[in-house]
Amino acid sequence: MARISVLIVSYNYGRFLRACIESVLAQTCSEELEIVLVDDGSTDETAGLLRAFPMVRRVFQAHSGVAAARNRALREASGDYIAFLDADDLWKKDKLALQLKYLREHPDCEIVFTGYENFLEDGVSPDEKWVRQNILFAAKNRTCLPTALFTRSVMLRCGDFDESFRHGEDTEWTSRLGYLGIHSGFLEDRLLLRRLHGKNLTKDSESGPSAESIAKAFQVIRRNLQLQKERGSGEEGISVLIPAFDAEAYMAECIESVRKQQPQLQGLPMEIIVADDGSGDRTAAIAEAGGARVLRLAHRGSAAARNAALLQARYEYIFFLDADDRAAPSALRDLLQALRAEKGRMAVFARARDFSVETDEAGGSSERFSPRAYSGCLPGGSLIRKQAFQTVGVFNEELKTGETVDWLGRFRESGLPSSMLDCVTLERRIHRASTGAVNREQEQRDYARIVREHLKRMKHEENIPDHPGL
Repeated sequence: MARISVLIVSYNYGRFLRACIESVLAQTCSEELEIVLVDDGSTDETAGLLRAFPMVRRVFQAHSGVAAARNRALREASGDYIAFLDADDLWKKDKLALQLKYLREHPDCEIVFTGYENFLEDGVSPDEKWVRQNILFAAKNRTCLPTALFTRSVMLRCGDFDESFRHGEDTEWTSRLGYLGIHSGFLEDRLLLRRLHGKNLTKDSESGPSAESIAKAFQVIRRNLQLQKERGSGEEGISVLIPAFDAEAYMAECIESVRKQQPQLQGLPMEIIVADDGSGDRTAAIAEAGGARVLRLAHRGSAAARNAALLQARYEYIFFLDADDRAAPSALRDLLQALRAEKGRMAVFARARDFSVETDEAGGSSERFSPRAYSGCLPGGSLIRKQAFQTVGVFNEELKTGETVDWLGRFRESGLPSSMLDCVTLERRIHRASTGAVNREQEQRDYARIVREHLKRMKHEENIPDHPGL
């Protein structure tokens, strides 16, 4: 089953929260729900009311505005699918079930919106101008954020909400979808009940998103796209991303193998992010002691850990390294020089070499390297521009193993420019707890699936009819 992160942001809306949360708990879908409420500095009864809902995880922050609260919620989300719900609104009980069905029936679609209807709180007159305009707007608005259900890949490609917006941040965010080539769907069913109560943020502009805020949104989009063309998808620097699960034996050595290369980068900034995939040992503590930023995640597998780290990456160049492996002594410098050598190049791949640690009868240890280096892909054998993930997508979290091979195949299918270095950038540790050694049958199933899906994509592009044997 998939996991859905329901993200609620609230500022002094305690009086609405009970009905809001109950509408989430009443959903008919069978998937696991993670409910995260970002309390944006409320001073009302919000904290006390939430004691009645222990399944809701409250995240408190100083009052920073709705866009900042949404960004905090995205950072807290761990689900396969994401849905926002404003604290003063309600969902109909079949909302998530119908949207999940739609997304599964339309695999090219990454986000699906629905219709919605407004309802009035006691004391709000339907004759007020702002109420009439909101009702009219609801009839034509097909990208209302609290109606949406979307995959984690959308979160990565769209990025954060623009915190310079006091309201209209959701309109600006959803407007990026078309520019980024993200396929969206729409259900006519009115599955969101939007409460009009006189204190809605959109009341300030009398008609939902104002012409001014929409114009600003498109101005921001054009600015961001231009910056993206000029400098890629982030500040220039290297983000080293390390997924880790019960890796305390190797964590310090892994981090040190990249940290000691910092002087070779001639002042280019570098960050190290360890995505701790629910480890039960000291992996996280060792990573923090080594100077890494640690993301503490529920155990969901390597692909999910990679995606979580990628979402938090600050810099333009992405370098993945498994926690039980090491970067070769000049890996970052060699890969960086090659990636910068040609404008527009999206990735550079290099070679890997296996090693193992052997213990002799006296208790001493020595390293034994394989005599042959082989073509590397991901992780550790490549440097990739963050922008490439916007085209290719993120790692397939349904795969238990082989997610990097699957991603590389999709990268090659995309036609993005890349190059290959004839040098070793990855030292790959072979040990008894390696994923392939522990679960060879699972690895074989996943690799067979990767091949089948690759063939299906190729047949689709070439308009070749399906063959019953495939």
